[in-house]
Amino acid sequence: MFCGHCGTKNRNDDHFCGICGAKLPDPQPEVIYLEEKPLESILDNSSVLLLAFFFFALAMIAIISVSSITKDLPSSNKLEGIPSHILY
Repeated sequence: MFCGHCGTKNRNDDHFCGICGAKLPDPQPEVIYLEEKPLESILDNSSVLLLAFFFFALAMIAIISVSSITKDLPSSNKLEGIPSHILY
């Protein structure tokens, strides 16, 4: 920060000028401005469509895999052999 009286450069946390002793203004907090981008520019239509297609394809692969695995398993009724008076 520069002294308003003599123009000497001082540290930002100094309260008085190191050369002339004049009181320096209170340091202002540094403000950082971030560039705001609209959501549309971050996720453009092509990337959203590609992401949706990827999840759809992943779901289809999972469904086909599970159905092909369970198709070959023998069906069993675990309740066979248990007397009906116990079940109801």
